[in-house]
Amino acid sequence: MAFVDGSMKPQLETRHFAALVALADTGTISKAARALGVAQSTLSETLLSLERSLQAPVLERQPGSAPTLTRAALRLLPHARSILRAMERAQIDALTSHLRIHVGATESLSTWVLPYILENFRRDHPSIEVQVSTDLCASLHRKLEQGHLDLIFTMEPSSGLPGRSPAPAAHLRRKSIRHVPLVVIGGPCTSEAQLSGTSPTIHLPDPDGALHDIVECWASAWSHSARILSAGTTDAVRHNLSVGNGISVLPRYVVAEHLRDGTLRMVKAPVAVPDMTVFATTSAEGALHEPVESLCDRVATRLDELLADS
Repeated sequence: MAFVDGSMKPQLETRHFAALVALADTGTISKAARALGVAQSTLSETLLSLERSLQAPVLERQPGSAPTLTRAALRLLPHARSILRAMERAQIDALTSHLRIHVGATESLSTWVLPYILENFRRDHPSIEVQVSTDLCASLHRKLEQGHLDLIFTMEPSSGLPGRSPAPAAHLRRKSIRHVPLVVIGGPCTSEAQLSGTSPTIHLPDPDGALHDIVECWASAWSHSARILSAGTTDAVRHNLSVGNGISVLPRYVVAEHLRDGTLRMVKAPVAVPDMTVFATTSAEGALHEPVESLCDRVATRLDELLADS
């Protein structure tokens, strides 16, 4: 793998790309060396070789602080990631006809959406294995950028929140799948009157996800004393509400069955809660491009069914 010009300067090599990516991901030469399984001196020599190939420094060193990547290194970084991923895909394609898609999703999507589409997907794509992991939005984006996932499905604020919904990296593709309405819910005995002039307790599945961010902004618009508590899972949220403990904000399709059987009820809050959007973000190219697009289409269809039913 090389960039060559008329001056015949030293060529860029795979080890240069791996060193640069490891350094960017870990932050220090010692940690990058451990991540790559090489001696620190070996990594330092690789970085010097990279500087000779670029004819530009890779690191900026300030006394008393860890070295940082130069502008030249930062410009090369997305290309390095792309090249390493392409080489990995090429090796997979060359050695086996069996492909694997590593998919990450937030809890509601991995529980109510993906299980209902994977059986048909596997029937239509028998040579492709799909591995699904569940995590928070921020962690899913980080794993995708680091190459640990091929595709993520996340539920995030439709209009974005300042400083909280960064644009994806240049080497990633992101598209909106469906808008999803959120509803304010309580137990069978919860009433709107209980929300007036009180300090409501709002239960959410996790403390760090995008849903927490949007509910925090929403709650501050009408109650500066609202308490937002993490219940761990949506099942735990429903249990807290069923015994008359506070309110919650969840995607409507998640609680549709419980709204129908009366174990939960919708509550009209003083301020309307915004919608969220399901996004698909992927780094998959080559042989994985078509099956990833197929997965995205199936997720959209499943969401349509859920939203119509709720």
